[in-house]
Amino acid sequence: FASILTQILSRTTNLLPSVKEGRVSQADYFRKFVPMSFLFAASLVLGNSAYKFISVAFIQMLKSSTPVIVLILTFIVGREKPSIAQ
Repeated sequence: FASILTQILSRTTNLLPSVKEGRVSQADYFRKFVPMSFLFAASLVLGNSAYKFISVAFIQMLKSSTPVIVLILTFIVGREKPSIAQ
């Protein structure tokens, strides 16, 4: 659905200038967008299959801890520096 809508928008409006200008080559498309799309689809499938094996309460606890995990990972990779606000 999204690819059909993108094609319609690119042919009928000026909302997607990079598509009309040809800045996204077929090689870029297959090298950048296809792997990301595949990984996103895999994360959806695996995330939904987790409901078969663990309880809903545990899934909610995992989801609520996501911001903390993201913060810790940003500290590890050096995107943010830990500080204590005073």
